[in-house]
Amino acid sequence: MGGTSVLAGWTVGDVVRCRESVDGRPATLVHLAPLTSVAGALRALAAGNVLSAPVVGDEGGVADVGRGVYHGFCDVRLLLGSFLGQLVEAEPELARPDIPVLKRMRLLEDAGPKLMHRTVAEVLGDLRRVLGVRAAGGDGTFRAFVCDLACPLDRLLEEGFLADCPRWLAAHRVAVGDPGTGRIADVVSQTDVLRFLRARWADLPFRGAEFAVADLGLDLSGAVTTVSVEDPVLLSYLHLAREGQAAAAVVDPSDGTLVANLSASDLRGLRPEHCGELALNTLEYLATKDHKPPREPRTDRDELMGGGPAASPTPHLHAHGATPRSGEHTTKVKSLDFGEVEIDAEAISCGESTLVRDVVDKLLQRKVHRVYVVDEGGVPRGVVTMTDIIASIHKACIAKATA
Repeated sequence: MGGTSVLAGWTVGDVVRCRESVDGRPATLVHLAPLTSVAGALRALAAGNVLSAPVVGDEGGVADVGRGVYHGFCDVRLLLGSFLGQLVEAEPELARPDIPVLKRMRLLEDAGPKLMHRTVAEVLGDLRRVLGVRAAGGDGTFRAFVCDLACPLDRLLEEGFLADCPRWLAAHRVAVGDPGTGRIADVVSQTDVLRFLRARWADLPFRGAEFAVADLGLDLSGAVTTVSVEDPVLLSYLHLAREGQAAAAVVDPSDGTLVANLSASDLRGLRPEHCGELALNTLEYLATKDHKPPREPRTDRDELMGGGPAASPTPHLHAHGATPRSGEHTTKVKSLDFGEVEIDAEAISCGESTLVRDVVDKLLQRKVHRVYVVDEGGVPRGVVTMTDIIASIHKACIAKATA
């Protein structure tokens, strides 16, 4: 017998109200104009602490979410791929791993600022020419889907976050507005949806108390996109772009253990005058990406590593640093600007038997989009993303409704 999924009883409006009750105020909508430069788009995304934003306005005007034409979403991965592709096309030597650091830095300082003045419209145009489709769905997504507040949650997941597409095109954010006019009033993210569902965990039709990472059906054989701490960060980002990934595990080349996380979002703070920093190795770049002096070490190590009063009997999530197995989760490296500094690009990890609800809690608390699954030696074996968890919840709800 068929039935209605529990997700159909909730709406996008319910998710938005849940978010506003937690945040205490409506979300600030970050939006871009077609003629915004790559540098300007990165600054806007960094200021709003978001990975993507709707592009609204006519080709010659400013962004106006109430009246302008909706062109789609522009996200960090899209900006990264376009910028790096143009950069290597302008200076092919940059793709070589063996050129001296100072030479790579000079090439970047010369070519980088020029390319960061390209416009968002040009970047979206590149995408349409390559894929032959309109960029319009969300962070990394190229589907023209706009929902309204009355949209059932199952439809949001199916047509917004989980539409049939390659994994790297999974949407993280979806525009909310009038599907008829294209006017955008809000944006709903995967984080918003997971927060809403976590508050209703007992209502979801799977064994919530026992549902573990191993039950998600993910590839945990070690097929994880990784980069070395020693790789020039420019080449690490090129590897991300070629693999179609939003992030990579930064590993110690001596034993493959997890050290940090490199994300396309780390580029949000990149300014034209800082393009030369892409010549640094990956760990040095993570240490200087905020362009700030060293910070005090974090103080929540005991809770993350399972010690102290917050310890639980379930497998623990860990925040990794240069020595993952010791519990240190800040990494000291030599920086060209600040001497010895500490990075804050922690990679949250878990084991195969960690409960999914605990993974969700850490995703929400840490405001990250992925958790690495590691073995006993700290070597990454897989990745759990928000998309994976949302897809699993959706599948369980559909199976229950059609049983």
